[in-house]
Amino acid sequence: MTALQRTKTWQTIPLTIVVCLACIPAQAKYGGGRGTAEDPYQIWTAEHMNAIGAEPNDLGKHFKLMANIDLSAYEGDSFNLIGYSDDSKRITYSFWGLFDGNGHTLSNLTYIIEGPDPRDESPSWLRAYGIFRYLSGEVRDLGLINPTIRPSATCSYRVGQMGALAGYCLRGSITNCYVQGGHISGDSTVGGLVGILGSSSSSTTYAATVSDCSASCTVSCSLEDHPAAGPPGAVSAAFGGLVGSSQGTILHSYAHGNVEAAGVDSVGGLVGHLQCNGTVEACLATGRVSGGNAVGGLAGFTDANSVIQASYCTGPVSGATRVGGLVGRARRESTIRDCYSRGSVSGQERVGGLVGEVEYGSWLERSYATGAVLGSLKTGGLIGHQPERLALSDCFWDLETSGLDDSDGGIALSTAEMQDWHTYINATWDFVDESANGTEDLWQMRPDASTYPQLAWEPLSEPVLIFDLNENPGWTTEGQWQFGQPAGQGGSEHGNPDPSSGYTGDNVYGVNLDGDYSLLDADPRYLTCGPLDCRAYHHILLQFARWLNTDQADFVKATVEVSDDGSTWHTVWEWADTEAELVDDAWWLVTYDISCWADQRPTVYLRWGYHVMYPDAWQFSGWNIDDVTLLGVG
Repeated sequence: MTALQRTKTWQTIPLTIVVCLACIPAQAKYGGGRGTAEDPYQIWTAEHMNAIGAEPNDLGKHFKLMANIDLSAYEGDSFNLIGYSDDSKRITYSFWGLFDGNGHTLSNLTYIIEGPDPRDESPSWLRAYGIFRYLSGEVRDLGLINPTIRPSATCSYRVGQMGALAGYCLRGSITNCYVQGGHISGDSTVGGLVGILGSSSSSTTYAATVSDCSASCTVSCSLEDHPAAGPPGAVSAAFGGLVGSSQGTILHSYAHGNVEAAGVDSVGGLVGHLQCNGTVEACLATGRVSGGNAVGGLAGFTDANSVIQASYCTGPVSGATRVGGLVGRARRESTIRDCYSRGSVSGQERVGGLVGEVEYGSWLERSYATGAVLGSLKTGGLIGHQPERLALSDCFWDLETSGLDDSDGGIALSTAEMQDWHTYINATWDFVDESANGTEDLWQMRPDASTYPQLAWEPLSEPVLIFDLNENPGWTTEGQWQFGQPAGQGGSEHGNPDPSSGYTGDNVYGVNLDGDYSLLDADPRYLTCGPLDCRAYHHILLQFARWLNTDQADFVKATVEVSDDGSTWHTVWEWADTEAELVDDAWWLVTYDISCWADQRPTVYLRWGYHVMYPDAWQFSGWNIDDVTLLGVG
């Protein structure tokens, strides 16, 4: 007997008892309604919300949230989460009705796990924590603000399957729900919204879907802060910004929060482990991701017959092995199509700009990567390692921004080629407003700006802040940074001279507009812009015109950085080649994705830097920048 069947059995008791035991108490506990689809129970207060989890007879009812509710009055584990389990009978009692958030929010829930839920029978370990512990029905149009769910430091059990909304969504659907702020932390299988999505047995696979949902919270592994549970040992890990582990379908959803699980397996910006037959479509992740093995900006580990399509990520990714900008490890017969990654990637072994390791039978097509890639062994601009040749079609990486001219598959292109519409048309990519390569309209590009391709479902970025530098904006300068018209000097011994005017107009910001940079100043020197108010924008890109001549990276550093507080800086780009100089002889329009640090932030700072690290470095004409623009979506 399944959990759903068991719950339905409770509803078949005689009508007189239903009236006495269900309707009358429920009318007293809630704010109106009869619990039916036509007349759902009304939830007006925190007490009404807390009452749902205390009444097992209401697990199949319909509810409607009538107001924004603050749950901060409930401390420790006093709030009644919805659903429970009986391990001795292998039964879960899940919510199989409808919860309509009605556009309202539940805020400030703090749930600290000390031990087993008194309703659970014979728990071998503690699992399934969220507003809904077990979910088999439907939740829609609900916001969760600043939730905190974690085990206490003294809890002696391992704790897993955790998400702000649902610990374990066995089947059913979650639609138009979001998590804003907060922190979800557990020992294994943790997601910002849902811990586990989907379920299957030897004979049945249950459909579970998350669509049009988002999470902007921190997800982390609690093992270090949870010593009473014992040493790490063998942990079935999976940590994701939106979903921990999914065998279901994730559509039109995104994760903006950071995922912090250093040393743990299967860690992803959106989903940690995409299981067999799982699907991700039209999704994105922008947060920072750190883990151990199988770590990716979108998904950590994709299993056999899983599919990721029309999705992308932009946040930095770090791990040990099998680390990828989009996917850490793509297991046999995974499919990745029409995707891209723009975040930096760092690891030790099997590190790739798009995928860390791809196994035999997988399919990768029409995808690209642009982020900087750093690794020690088996490292590539697109793919770090593939034990056997995979099916790879029309995939590219930017050899300039990645800092790598090698990959275990894919095609290396210059930045200019990567930002050229014809590159992709010639590779039969299907773009909006062209029919030669198909009519699905999967991709789009701005014809009037040097940018990389975007997916057709994305809003195209437009200029939201423009600094043409025709007049001095008064940015902070250090060292030899200057504002004015360059003199076309320098480069007599190494590289090329400065330009004699701006990209447009006369003026620029540059390092020594009359010649080469000095070797006498050994400190990093910056040109700093900000603060800029970006609260009204998202999908933010930094674009500017560059004319730069500089020494090898181990002698002189050249960097572009961004900060959302003016003190902690993140590298967007740096000249990383230790065997070659960078020598521009013309203006280049360059674009970098800074959405991870700039989207909807009230204070955004930008800075361009140079750092002469050795006095025997060579002198070059240095930085020149013009027409600084932030592109975004309002």
